[in-house]
Amino acid sequence: MKEYFIRIDNSYERLGLEIRIGYYDKQARKGYVFVGREIKEVDEFEQFPVSLYIPIPYPGGEEIARGLLDGLIKQGIQPTQPIKNTQELEAVKYHLEDMRKIVFKPNSEVR
Repeated sequence: MKEYFIRIDNSYERLGLEIRIGYYDKQARKGYVFVGREIKEVDEFEQFPVSLYIPIPYPGGEEIARGLLDGLIKQGIQPTQPIKNTQELEAVKYHLEDMRKIVFKPNSEVR
């Protein structure tokens, strides 16, 4: 049975994202990772090589990452987990803060 993956990790050495794309064959106990235009075979406990590196803190890094995500979505590849809208989350955060102020108001009487 093959288990496909796209693994994204922070690279603290190079300040960016390390992306590993490939699959793991459970029967053979081997991993296969896309590196450049090749598929590299990796033993079960070996570190998987990086398929793609995106330098996030540098100019254009975030745009590259967003472009990659947008390109995948345009090709019909949808995320398995819903993407949260940060503006919606901020609105909920401020709403909850307002509700806490009302509910936990100092010197208020409980009726």
